[in-house]
Parts: sequence; structure tokens; C-alpha cells
Amino acid sequence: MGWLEDNFKHIEAFAIDIEKVQFLRAFILRLMGV
Repeated sequence: MGWLEDNFKHIEAFAIDIEKVQFLRAFILRLMGV
């Protein structure tokens, strides 16, 4: 979990679409407690 939080805690305003998808996936995993 530490790696997810370190890399996907905040999303940049100018993030490209693939980064937004990666952020969303990490957010969902955090919600699930994985």
C-alpha cells in the first residue's frame, strides 16, 4: 500500500489520460483495502 500512496496520492491537473486511469485504479484499490 505504501507504494500506491506514494505514487498516486495526488493527481496533477495536467495529467494525461493514462495517468488518470492509473490514479483511479489506485484509488479503488485503497477503498477496497488492498
